[in-house]
Amino acid sequence: MATRPRPNYLSDATMVDFEAGIMPYVVTDLPGCPDPLIKQFARETVREICEDTLQWQVELWPMSLIKDQNDYDLVIEDDSDGCYEIEKVMEVWVKGGQKTALRDYYLPSFNQLFMTGAPGATEAGELEIRVAIKPKPATKEIEERFFNEWIQLIRFGILYKLKAQLNKTWTDAQGAAFYRSEYQRETSEMEAQRILKDTTGILIASFSNFSGSGSGGGRRAISGNVTI
Repeated sequence: MATRPRPNYLSDATMVDFEAGIMPYVVTDLPGCPDPLIKQFARETVREICEDTLQWQVELWPMSLIKDQNDYDLVIEDDSDGCYEIEKVMEVWVKGGQKTALRDYYLPSFNQLFMTGAPGATEAGELEIRVAIKPKPATKEIEERFFNEWIQLIRFGILYKLKAQLNKTWTDAQGAAFYRSEYQRETSEMEAQRILKDTTGILIASFSNFSGSGSGGGRRAISGNVTI
């Protein structure tokens, strides 16, 4: 049975203001562009990076298993100001003595986990869940180590989006095409690195994404990492 590394909680992270941090890297390339507009696109770009690469991952605080309960609400407990949201559940473990992987779960929504087999009266332990997160639209802070790694990528994203705007003093169609290409290339490389890291020594049990229909609503299947 594999041993999990030490949990990485959001409260362990050193946070930085990425809006202020990125300005020196882009302002001279966008003559006449208002600072609030640049910061807006910085926030949009960081959210997009988190969604596309799933690199920013944290552990939720352990939740006690409850007899005959199938559904569990997913909350980033140490996000006291409500600045971040869950993008995807990456891994679910049941802890009770030895840590074992849990295969049988799905997500009715991004903030709820449903176990297809409810714990019995004799089962005890905790659910340990690792999730990929992203800032909410108005949030301007991310973990420092990711800002340091993503500076160039954030810059590319801001520049390609703003330079593509028409009839502005900062309009630059050729520059927009170049930075878009660089942004897409680096994003693809980052996603590949994340997948390689997640799959090293791990057997991947893949569940196809699909949407259900009817009065019961949709069920969103996920790709879960199962360690054996």
